[in-house]
Amino acid sequence: MSGAFDSRYYAWRVVRLTLIGLVSSVVTTIFAYSASRLLNASELGAAASNVLTGLNAAMVMFFGVLLIPFFETVIGVMIPFEVALRLKGNATISVLAVASCYAIGHYANGGLGHAITAFIGGAIFGYVYANRRPNGASKALADSSFVHSVSNFFVIFVWSEIFAR
Repeated sequence: MSGAFDSRYYAWRVVRLTLIGLVSSVVTTIFAYSASRLLNASELGAAASNVLTGLNAAMVMFFGVLLIPFFETVIGVMIPFEVALRLKGNATISVLAVASCYAIGHYANGGLGHAITAFIGGAIFGYVYANRRPNGASKALADSSFVHSVSNFFVIFVWSEIFAR
């Protein structure tokens, strides 16, 4: 039946996007850990998650995993990607524009160490957006935002707890 809802397709899509988010969190955590070993404290800068300090777990989940990633994805992925496309940039240039915007934005709020990890994360989120963009900007935004949320979840609630010990 054409156009029918295929739950297996959507279930597999969620699993695949969750795995991309997990990989993104691992890669950015490795870069963050490396940066913390290679840069001194003034070069490294503060963690972006410092804004979440003092909030309970539910509020951290709401802001750090649901709300902030969505708005960062709109501002840091969708807008630069769409602008680059309108300026006749190809997908590679658009993804580099996204990664650069992420790095600049996170540098302003966190320093060089955070900019390096944000560049990597931004490239991954931009790639997800580019991969889904032929199906429409809203679907690309949904996928990229979901991957960003999953990545933030693992960074905030899993990897930071492991590395804090």
